[in-house]
Amino acid sequence: MGKIKKIEDLANHKFKFNMNSIFMSLIKNEAMLGEIVGLQTEIIANLSGKSIDEVSQKIDLSIKKRQLELYELYIDIDK
Repeated sequence: MGKIKKIEDLANHKFKFNMNSIFMSLIKNEAMLGEIVGLQTEIIANLSGKSIDEVSQKIDLSIKKRQLELYELYIDIDK
């Protein structure tokens, strides 16, 4: 019974480590996506005749919501 518990603990630790790595990669990807979205925002603003602030407010809300959801998932798994 003790060996099974050790194997379960090891599997849980490995799973948690892998999930942490995956989430850290996702967070880095989100940062790169933010830079791309910044460029897209400028292009959309120029093409639509709207101000960059006007366009970015709508886009920023969507991105911030996604980032918050990602961090909440990360925190839940890290517990």
